[in-house]
Amino acid sequence: MEEYELRKLISERVKYFRLQKKMSQEKLSEQSELGVKYINKLENQKYDLKIDTIEQIIKALDVSYEEFFNFKFTSSSDELKELLDTIAKFEKDKQLLIIESILNLLKTNFKESE
Repeated sequence: MEEYELRKLISERVKYFRLQKKMSQEKLSEQSELGVKYINKLENQKYDLKIDTIEQIIKALDVSYEEFFNFKFTSSSDELKELLDTIAKFEKDKQLLIIESILNLLKTNFKESE
């Protein structure tokens, strides 16, 4: 594992969610009450992060902790990103139904070892 792997992952997630929400660095700066330069340096892995700062940013991005810290799909395929983006457009309760349906479809039609 790289020396600063967690810093890299968090920086990537901040940028990913900022772009998902169509926010500029300036807007995220306003929402999180952090400087624009700080947001820029954070996304470029130039700062050590404090837990309080991460929490401010997660709140400003309006995502759950679970969603933010789900690093599994950070560097996944374009198809998976498109699927997640499409699901994200629905309300939370519909998102859960869609995910459950996809999981049931996979369990029914595909074995995990395939």
